[in-house]
Amino acid sequence: MAEEHKNNAIEENFPDDFYPYDKEDIRSFYKHITKRIQEAYKIPELMQHNFKTQDIDEIVFAGMGGSAIAGIIIKDYFAALKSNIKITIANSYHIPEGTSKKALVICISYSGNTEETLSMFKDAKRNNIKVMSITSGGKLEEITNNYRLPLIKLPKRLHPRHAFPYMFFSAIKVLEKLNKIDSHEEIVKSLAKVIASKNFEKMGINLAEKLYKKKIFIYTTAELQGIAYRWKTQFNENSKVPCATHLFPELCHNELCQYMQDMKDSHVIILRTDLIERRMQKRIDIAKKLISKNCEVTELDIKGSDIFTKFYTTILIGDLTSYYLALRYRRDPSDDSIIGQLKKELGPWVN
Repeated sequence: MAEEHKNNAIEENFPDDFYPYDKEDIRSFYKHITKRIQEAYKIPELMQHNFKTQDIDEIVFAGMGGSAIAGIIIKDYFAALKSNIKITIANSYHIPEGTSKKALVICISYSGNTEETLSMFKDAKRNNIKVMSITSGGKLEEITNNYRLPLIKLPKRLHPRHAFPYMFFSAIKVLEKLNKIDSHEEIVKSLAKVIASKNFEKMGINLAEKLYKKKIFIYTTAELQGIAYRWKTQFNENSKVPCATHLFPELCHNELCQYMQDMKDSHVIILRTDLIERRMQKRIDIAKKLISKNCEVTELDIKGSDIFTKFYTTILIGDLTSYYLALRYRRDPSDDSIIGQLKKELGPWVN
């Protein structure tokens, strides 16, 4: 039987023979990603609010897991734009101490039942801080409507991590309507054309093949820290593999030493962009040369006509790579039942 399985494995053609492991047809979601992006960007168009937008001096994105990543990426995006708008990420049961009384807390929970996010909503209300929600339903929709606060309603029946485009592009539109960012309509149209014109799926397939049965390390700089984190969590949730991240220049003072020995069982991914200053570029070049002596390295030099396109296409490559790596391991990329088990054992949340 073992020999028969071995022969069958040899005959299998990746990824064509591996799609049956995709129990919820996640591939179809990414096949229509440009449609999802354009749809998501339009969702908040009719949003009504009575906030005095000129008084809002801080945006707090309150969320957990796959729902929180939209705020994390937006924070890095605003930093790349050198925006003076303060963006804060809250991922606990309470909004951070020192949150401005003029802040707007945007609670993001795809399911609407994330207990930490519900707690942060109530914490903001107790402190008389402005709050609104982005969700597909659940208790978050209920309490937002009870307070008659702005609500962005997302489509149902998605996993939070796969719903990222809906949360991210909806949040961008919300910030436009709050006059905190210029219109991205043309940028979103341009992004859709870029995605349609390039074979990002093939990039994901090729990189997944390299990462199969390898320990994964993702290295980048502060400019792309949120994107590296998204890659890590996608490998964790979709592929069910560990993944470590670290940042230049700090990793050059510690983690670099592990590559003095044989690391052939590992693979390093370097995410680089022209946003990085010249001295840092040189440091990355030298570190890559040294690492390559004992470990395989794949470098992604992030290109694009604008920062927004650079950010999102890099996220898309990571999403697709983690999806195909899951299939390569014969794992269902949609299965996150262990998280559901944890929530079940926690029992109902009462506040």
